[in-house]
Amino acid sequence: MSTGNGVHHEITQAKRRAFLAAYGQMGNITLAAEAAHVHRRTHYVWLEQDHAYKQAFAEAHERAMDVLEAEAYRRAVEGLDEPVIYQGKLQGIYVDAEGRTVTAYTPGATLIPLTVKKYDTTLLIFLLNGGRPEKFRERRTVELSGRDGAAIPLTLVMAEGQDVP
Repeated sequence: MSTGNGVHHEITQAKRRAFLAAYGQMGNITLAAEAAHVHRRTHYVWLEQDHAYKQAFAEAHERAMDVLEAEAYRRAVEGLDEPVIYQGKLQGIYVDAEGRTVTAYTPGATLIPLTVKKYDTTLLIFLLNGGRPEKFRERRTVELSGRDGAAIPLTLVMAEGQDVP
């Protein structure tokens, strides 16, 4: 291996590590490729050609999903503070350097925005479905009947030696 190839290999390995680190934090191929300064297609070539990279990507994917799941939990359970806007204006109180409430016209006054806690119920449902599907998954039943509500005749055909379910 020549020196040039060794340098190229080191650069490629550094880019792979950068891509995997970025993907592990954001879970998005395009953004990770941009962060690592590689074309997104390069990632797919690496996946096809390098078994070790494929394993490392699987680990990065698990980290990314953990990050996303933690963010979903935060939004669903801990909630987000959203600023209160009234008639197009941010609402809040003004305080001085010592933290005392003052008017908006007091020199050096700082606006402390009012916020309301918002929770994401949809994310909570997804977290529950994923964590305890036996309890929280959506269940559907379908009942079929014949004409005027009559029973539909069924014939159960089983292979020889098969037990009745």
